[in-house]
Amino acid sequence: MVIYDKVVRGNTTNFGLTAIYVCNPPYALFGNELAKCTASGTWTKAPECRVVTCPPPQNIERGYMSINGKREFLYKEKVKYDCQSPYVLEGPMEIVCLETGNWSEKPSCKGPCSVEIKRGRILHKGKKMWIQDFQPNHVLHQEIVSVYCMNKAMKCGYAVPTQCMDGTLKIPECFEEPSELDYSLKSNSLPSEIEQC
Repeated sequence: MVIYDKVVRGNTTNFGLTAIYVCNPPYALFGNELAKCTASGTWTKAPECRVVTCPPPQNIERGYMSINGKREFLYKEKVKYDCQSPYVLEGPMEIVCLETGNWSEKPSCKGPCSVEIKRGRILHKGKKMWIQDFQPNHVLHQEIVSVYCMNKAMKCGYAVPTQCMDGTLKIPECFEEPSELDYSLKSNSLPSEIEQC
């Protein structure tokens, strides 16, 4: 397909006429998309339109694709990805067959995290809860959960956020897990239950 720009008329030729070439998929454009009518009355070199295909896309670990079967894909065709629960998709939801014959960058599936404390209270999605009531015990990739720490000098508690990153949730160093006795009999003295800083 050729799209013409405005015409600038000289003495005997349409000198300055420009054209933009566009290829319809599955054809991809190779060469300069812009052609010009030169002073000698000839056009600069036109590009080529060539069929481009991509090999069958690969699945992603812990995920699935929107297509079945192994076939070649044409230029600009797309394939969608998603993850099996409770994994979370990171990156583009779909990939596209590029003019190079390769696929655009694939996404990946990132894993959930367990909150690795036995005793204490956490803050998750604005809700305070005891860890034994947090079922199932996992937060999704990039979700934030907070544990409670004690400011010993001011004798007050404060929530410290930590983020799940592909199966890893680091418990902040300031968190001190209470003894079973304190947790069972003196729970009102825990950092989550006393006055907050």
